[in-house]
Amino acid sequence: MADIFCFHYDIKEDGNVDPMQDPHDELKNQNVLIVKGSVGQTAEKFPIGVDKTKQILEQCRQVLYENRLKRPKPHLDTKILSAWNGLVISGLAKAGSVLPNKDFVAKAENAASFIQKYLYKVDDNVLLRSCYTEGKDVVQGQTVIQGFVDDYTFMIRGLLNLYEASFNDKWLSWAESLQQKQDELFWDTEDGGYFNSVGNDTSLVLRLKEDQDGAEPCSNSVAVSNLLRLSNFIDKPEYGEKANKILTVFNERLMKIPLAVPEMVSGLLFSLSTTKQIILVGDPGSEDLTALIDCLNSHFIPNKVMIKSDGQNDSFLKSKLDILQTLTKKDGKATAYVCENYTCSLPVTSTEQLLKLIS
Repeated sequence: MADIFCFHYDIKEDGNVDPMQDPHDELKNQNVLIVKGSVGQTAEKFPIGVDKTKQILEQCRQVLYENRLKRPKPHLDTKILSAWNGLVISGLAKAGSVLPNKDFVAKAENAASFIQKYLYKVDDNVLLRSCYTEGKDVVQGQTVIQGFVDDYTFMIRGLLNLYEASFNDKWLSWAESLQQKQDELFWDTEDGGYFNSVGNDTSLVLRLKEDQDGAEPCSNSVAVSNLLRLSNFIDKPEYGEKANKILTVFNERLMKIPLAVPEMVSGLLFSLSTTKQIILVGDPGSEDLTALIDCLNSHFIPNKVMIKSDGQNDSFLKSKLDILQTLTKKDGKATAYVCENYTCSLPVTSTEQLLKLIS
């Protein structure tokens, strides 16, 4: 059994970890389980048949598992961060739109609802940084930590993407509320751009502004696109001005080392293009409206915002955009209007006509 197991998982007497992948010698002369071949190759080596090989490997894994249970288990990290969930919501919403996959969109909505319930103080309009799970309970740590700027920027982006995936404008309304609070807590009123932390934190000697997109995009980079999108969603030009102010603050970074801020470069390209506001009017769930939405989602249009008006889930938007009061269905069919600066094309009702407008 040992010979079969060692062959199959490449176990060696002096260890099987490449020193180039172990710079601190933590796994020197040790082994990790590496499958280099198939069960069929292992069965052919000994030879004992594929079914018998599978049985032996399973027995060996069980022996290892039972021995591992005797060791102390590693600590479990049960923290839940607003910022990371914002990234996940964004990814799920995007994936659910493009594929399309309603399960992904539902997961994104569940995550957003969780943050709203456990990591958002509605009375103060303040995000919290983190919470923890203890069994089935969700609890705060000993010290309640208010959100940093990345909690706000990542959540806002997630909510904007979630609106375009679900067309439930409660997410858009929440995104605008969070943007207002982000501006209040983190905006540099003198020079522009967002600080990482709030101004009343006495433990900080210096308030910093992040200026590099690493494993996570930096908050100022994400904020550019957030502000430009919100500006177009709710016709608020001052948000576009704020986005341009950030680009001005980081002008030298963009000119000299654009590779350091690829997310901000995307925001810059967005700001230099003419944004298309694509407004869809139709009955929720109808086949003709779904066809128009799927048509848009099947094409990469980075300088667009999608708005749906159906008379049911757009009360927030109708209070912000007067134009929605005037746009109606054409010939009783779901209708698309492609607008620039809220000056709209003639209405179209077919995917072929819509493709011509967005090409």
